Amino acid sequence: MKKHIKLVFAVIVGLLVYLYVNKMFNASQPEEQLIPNSIQELLSIHHDQIQMETKRALEEYYS
Repeated sequence: MKKHIKLVFAVIVGLLVYLYVNKMFNASQPEEQLIPNSIQELLSIHHDQIQMETKRALEEYYS
């Protein structure tokens, strides 16, 4: 039971620390969010690369 209480306490403390750090980080950022845009670009580049690799692998498989 004590392990369960310690786990719940650790999760709550971790969440509070995460929220505090996130709030401080967002306060130091300009109004426009630059981070999500760069993540979105990275995901789209990665998605395009996966599509190209999949297409190449299918062409290789069926040829």
